[in-house]
Amino acid sequence: MEIIAAGEPCVYFDAMVRTLQNAGIGAEQLPIVEYDRQRGHDPKPHPRGNEVYVLVPVERLEEALKILLAIVARKFAIGDKVKLVGRPPLLFAPGAEDEIGTEKLLRRMVGKTYTVRGYDQYGNVELRPTRKDTVWIEPNFLKLHVRRKNKRIPNEA
Repeated sequence: MEIIAAGEPCVYFDAMVRTLQNAGIGAEQLPIVEYDRQRGHDPKPHPRGNEVYVLVPVERLEEALKILLAIVARKFAIGDKVKLVGRPPLLFAPGAEDEIGTEKLLRRMVGKTYTVRGYDQYGNVELRPTRKDTVWIEPNFLKLHVRRKNKRIPNEA
């Protein structure tokens, strides 16, 4: 595993790991204390306190960095509140039906505000309209409602 970030646990690291995991890259956060302990270094007290490393597999490092650099250029930050102002057209293969209710869910979402949770590898914005549903929407269907303040996003169950 390769270290790509280090510091106090924060919303940026949470989002970084979640976005890379959504892209199929086995990213993880690991307390620096634990990382050092696994390598036989165990000072007491540890000089880095509760800081963490964000780690990715060495063989996926270049791909992970490309995804993270693309996020920097986006107009929405993780934690921003966005309003869904339109919905993408849903295209199904001939004979296929919307068995899971995607169209109904998207219709209900239009005009409502959601928190940006992350991005997928294609640049779509991750939203969670319900506890059980995750939706990825193209950014052009969203409008910034409230810019995120520098606070941690609470974990969702």
